[in-house]
Amino acid sequence: QIVPLPPVSSASSILSVNASVLVAGRLYEARVNVSSNLDGDATVRRTSTATQRVRVVSIGTPSVSIERPPGDSPFERGPGTLNIDTDLRLVSRVVQRSSSSSSSWAPSSTKSLRYNWTCQVSVTDTGTKSYVLDLPSLLSPSNITTAAIGHSRHNSTYLHIPAEILRKALDPSTFTVGVRTKLSFQLTVTDTAGPSPLTGQASFVVVVNTPPGLGSCSATPASGYALQTQFQLACEGFEDADVPLTYSFSLIITEEDDDADVEGIGGGAEPGGAAERLVSLCGRRRSGYLETQLPG
Repeated sequence: QIVPLPPVSSASSILSVNASVLVAGRLYEARVNVSSNLDGDATVRRTSTATQRVRVVSIGTPSVSIERPPGDSPFERGPGTLNIDTDLRLVSRVVQRSSSSSSSWAPSSTKSLRYNWTCQVSVTDTGTKSYVLDLPSLLSPSNITTAAIGHSRHNSTYLHIPAEILRKALDPSTFTVGVRTKLSFQLTVTDTAGPSPLTGQASFVVVVNTPPGLGSCSATPASGYALQTQFQLACEGFEDADVPLTYSFSLIITEEDDDADVEGIGGGAEPGGAAERLVSLCGRRRSGYLETQLPG
């Protein structure tokens, strides 16, 4: 079907049509009538007509996706689950997508692309509450050092939020047993080149894996000697939505020094204080029971 362009009376030889009134896939016909007086006689006019047909095609839009960066350690319980003690890293991929067989979008320059990341947090317990994570403030230089964030910026092709920064930004109820916290990231990529901006969007949902709770641990006997006493360590009653659970046992050794300045476990040097160090007794295991002697 041929759609005629609306009539326009003008003394100009150039016709401009707003792109917003044109529909992709349609064939439009432009007809021009040029008239002039004959030898200056206004009663006698000469007219010439020309016709031009134009088919409007779509130039497509950016196709955007979000994924984990290549070589990054996988989220422990799947691509959409994040342990709260793990840095969050997401990268974007922008490819051209053709919406017609005759043309497709392609960026004129990567410098013309603008990236805008947003994050909606949903916390579900007895009810559901939501809030927006302020990524520009979260990733500002005043909040974290350049070394900690690497090359990541709010307006960037990728997102990197260190674990300690993310923990501070989330609602404290996130770390309660039985609470489900979901981070819904959305990325809008805009190509600013050309007469009108072209945008594409992608989303990625991350579920925060909270620690198990409601359990207890015991040691039998309650006291003994290193390298001699056989201790039975037992943990039971822990619950979590993600199973199976794994256990790892460690020994905290406190070293006293009355003369030297040592660094306390909370950070900072304390004169005449005690330093604590962690010694692993075993790797991760599915059993919550361990029988072992303590190192000297």
